[in-house]
Amino acid sequence: SIRLTRVKLSPRPAAVDSTTTQTKAESRLNFAAEGMVHLRTASDRVRTFTEEPVATAFERLRDDLRPLVRYRDIDVQFVEPPVNGRALPSEIAHGARAVVRGSILALVDRHDVSRVRVQWDCDGTNLLINVRDDGPGDLSDESVQLRLVRQRVLALNGRLSFEATPGWGTEMSVVM
Repeated sequence: SIRLTRVKLSPRPAAVDSTTTQTKAESRLNFAAEGMVHLRTASDRVRTFTEEPVATAFERLRDDLRPLVRYRDIDVQFVEPPVNGRALPSEIAHGARAVVRGSILALVDRHDVSRVRVQWDCDGTNLLINVRDDGPGDLSDESVQLRLVRQRVLALNGRLSFEATPGWGTEMSVVM
């Protein structure tokens, strides 16, 4: 965290000797220099978090989903993205995890879904997300359960498509 402190500089009284003034000036200068170092360090941290390797983002997704499905009768299979996939902007990585998490939450309480497959891939420019279930194939783009997912994808200028096959399940594809 960054702590900013206001330093008030006042004119030097005539009766103060130059040694005291110089010591105070050096102290203020050191304080300002330390503040600049802390600010630079915080700036570097922010820059580091503005991008996230796709494999790291996917691993965080897996960690996020673990407590959601631990006590449910649903098997979530993960198909990992390429290890050498490009880094994702942090808002895309965060948004992608939220989209998959929302999709899983929409499916987890359905008794007719026992397996969900989550896959991330990269095409060089976009993050490609594929979520497929083995349910009755009755989910669509207009499903109430997926309204928040749809809103998140649109907010990130992504594209969302569904392919439902009655009796075989639904496949949701997202391009971000």
